Amino acid sequence: MLRKTVSFWIGVLFCVPLLFLVVDRWQFTKIARRVSGKVTATSSTSRGCGSRGERAFTGGLCKSYEASILYVVDGKPYRIEVAAGSDRRRDGPSAARYLTGQYVRIAYDPRSPDRAYVDRSSEIWSTPLLFLLFPIGWWIAARAEARLYANSHRAQEQAAA
Repeated sequence: MLRKTVSFWIGVLFCVPLLFLVVDRWQFTKIARRVSGKVTATSSTSRGCGSRGERAFTGGLCKSYEASILYVVDGKPYRIEVAAGSDRRRDGPSAARYLTGQYVRIAYDPRSPDRAYVDRSSEIWSTPLLFLLFPIGWWIAARAEARLYANSHRAQEQAAA
């Protein structure tokens, strides 16, 4: 019984912030205004990644790209930093999603123009969708544990009888 209660409250702890994020992004999409922004810089950071075989092929490094995007609202400039992809290749063209000089549509909150996202569903909804994976994973793990516990408990009862 205690396991079910603990699992329930852990699920609630995941769902409350998820509900907040979903409502927040839904409201954002309803009031957001769109404007064109210009990528002013794209930078990369190298880090170790992959399995031993992948490290041998890539030299042990992966590149993560970040883009700085400038947009103007009512004559005032704003800037956002966004993830711009990653690359496991050692040589070749840049895998950055946004390149310097490129124009990108920006969705911003008219009440607070510094709150903005690249105008793509994946950019706006990525955090709530990723956060949704936690309660789903927790629920699957809790159900699997409950089945294992019930099966082992049944086996013990049958052995005792």
